[in-house]
Amino acid sequence: MDADKCIFEDDIIFHHLFLGQFAGFERGRLADHYAHVLDDLPTGFNILIIHPAFDDREMRGITVTTRILVRNSGLDYEYSTSESCRGKLKENNIQLVAWHEIKSGMNQ
Repeated sequence: MDADKCIFEDDIIFHHLFLGQFAGFERGRLADHYAHVLDDLPTGFNILIIHPAFDDREMRGITVTTRILVRNSGLDYEYSTSESCRGKLKENNIQLVAWHEIKSGMNQ
């Protein structure tokens, strides 16, 4: 594959992508997985995709066929708003950046 044909001038290039691990979710260890990712995050522009949401009537209504997504999103919310997560971010000097900040930075 030729990178010149696949990567364009306004594409956002990142170093690593991290996701929640289903096995960790099944074992009730998703928070441990995220803590490990934050402790071992390599230097650079990395993406950790989480989907925090409340396990409430609205979320259950839009995920009727994927009940597991509701539980997983609830765990993502719990960890991403926890003191443990805040501590890991500070301890590892991790800077959170919103997508709109990335896009506006590209336009400068």
